[in-house]
Amino acid sequence: MQKKELIYTLIIIVVGLTLHTIGSFTLNNNRKAKSHNDDLAVAAPVPIQLFIAGGDRYLASNINIFRTFMLDNPYPTPETISTQAKLQSTASFFNPAHEDNYYLAAATISWQNEIPTAQQILYAAMTSRPQDIYPGFFYAFNKKYFEHDIAGAIKTLNQVALRADKNNYQALMVMAARWADQSNDSIEAINILQAMIKQTNEPALKEFLEQRVTRLKGLLSLQTAAHQYAKQTGLVLTQLDSLVQSGIINQIPVDPIGQGYGLSPDGKPILLSAKTN
Repeated sequence: MQKKELIYTLIIIVVGLTLHTIGSFTLNNNRKAKSHNDDLAVAAPVPIQLFIAGGDRYLASNINIFRTFMLDNPYPTPETISTQAKLQSTASFFNPAHEDNYYLAAATISWQNEIPTAQQILYAAMTSRPQDIYPGFFYAFNKKYFEHDIAGAIKTLNQVALRADKNNYQALMVMAARWADQSNDSIEAINILQAMIKQTNEPALKEFLEQRVTRLKGLLSLQTAAHQYAKQTGLVLTQLDSLVQSGIINQIPVDPIGQGYGLSPDGKPILLSAKTN
């Protein structure tokens, strides 16, 4: 078995080097590549790559991943990062389910301003690997932290949770509910959580989600009251009690998870967390 794997690896290396040579010749027959990365940046058209790989799209994908590993550089330049993104995108085209490729996308180019390419690779892997929760998790993570699409991140995480086993299902649903706290649209976040409640048959999880909905509804009522307060007084809200004292609301809503509500520097009601208390 080890002998076969060695032969397969040698084939990949030989084919990869052949592809480099053809690509370099195609780019400029009379000029050497300026650098190692310039050479790696040269890529033959997809049909030619597939032909060189003997029609094996999995091998063609592996060759592009092999070339990605050859970019080893602790201080990558924008050109190197762009080259890696192109190689990984091509690898995904040939084999969207390639495990190493989506891990690389999540661990490297996602953090190097190549989010569109990373998301393309992760989405393709998520679609092609329905029983693997990690491509979808990384895709949702990128939506939240890089694209700042909280609603999209929650929806994706919910979809991933439905594919997961019981333990991972609960963990992903809880994470999605906590992400909802960071949404800029309380109404949308509430609607998403209510849809999640309908999906689950776990009593403890259902109760947890209902508490998050109640918490967000409390925030929404405070946001509405703060808007009315500013309209009536022309003042920036400096303390939540002013909403009660002005008669706009009867009392500050009770947060069922006990963390409470506060104000942002510009006087807008916000959810408090354990870190801000």
